Formats: sequence, C-alpha cells, structure tokens
Amino acid sequence: MAHQRQQIREAVVALLKAASITTEVHETRTPPVRRLRLPTLNVASLEESVDEASASSAPRELRRELDLAVEIYVEATATSAADDLMDTLAERVEIAMSADETLGGKASDSILTSTEIEIHDTGDKLIGCARLTFTVTYFTYPADLVLPDLQTAHVEHGVLASDLITGLDT
Repeated sequence: MAHQRQQIREAVVALLKAASITTEVHETRTPPVRRLRLPTLNVASLEESVDEASASSAPRELRRELDLAVEIYVEATATSAADDLMDTLAERVEIAMSADETLGGKASDSILTSTEIEIHDTGDKLIGCARLTFTVTYFTYPADLVLPDLQTAHVEHGVLASDLITGLDT
C-alpha cells in the first residue's frame, strides 16, 4: 500500500481534475513547463512535520502536518494578463479544495496557508506561477504495529469495606 502522503497527493489530483479547472493536472515536483500545455496545475509535497506530542501517545500515533503545493502555471503576453489568469485559477483551486477538506477521508483537515506569485521570462515565453500551499493534517501509526484483538479481560476495582476498617486500626 502506498504511503498516506502519496495517497493524499493522488486525492488532490483527482479532486482538481474533477473540478475541471484545466485539462492539465499533474502529480510532479519539477514540471517540464516548456512541453506542457498551459495553463497547468502541479501537485507536490514540500515538507512535513510531526507533532512533538506524538511521542507520548501509546500506541504511537503520529500527527503529521504536510505542506502540499498546488502550483498554477500560465502563459501570457503581458504580466497583468498572467496575474489575472493566475488569480482566477487560484480561486477555482481554493473552491475545489475547500469542498472536501478531508480529501476523501485521506486527511483529517486541509487549509490554505500561503500563496506565492511569480512571473518568469523564459526567453520565448512569459510564464506565471502561483503556488498555493495547503497544510494537510493526518495521522499514521507505525507500519509494523499490529495490535491483537482484545478477547477478554478480568478487571477489579474499588475499595472493599474490610480494607477500610483494617486500615484504620494500624
């Protein structure tokens, strides 16, 4: 089975494809922008942290926060046109992502945490890139953790009245 981080990326790609924002949606870290039809969306994992409180859980449950990027690439003849198109597509991505914050049950939450916008002059094309970073929270257990089913338990609790009486005599 694929790591949950990969399942999250795949869920985001499926969500964005279903939203019909653009026909080009990819799960990749380094897009070959010159060969792609623009506009295009790329989904990639940036970094992940594990909550320190996870160390005190038993069995060990890791609360992870993944920074996941949805990058929007557009081509334009003018900077203002690229900005307008990136803003329009960014809004559509935000709407699609907010429609399913648990990403089909793969995460416990996801929220937009930052947006970066740049224009690159690649020589033959003016390329705009908007990176929307979402923080995705999810939980995992160690891969080798197998807990046996609880069959029966014998539990006693409470204080017997005879213990209280003899405890007072000493």
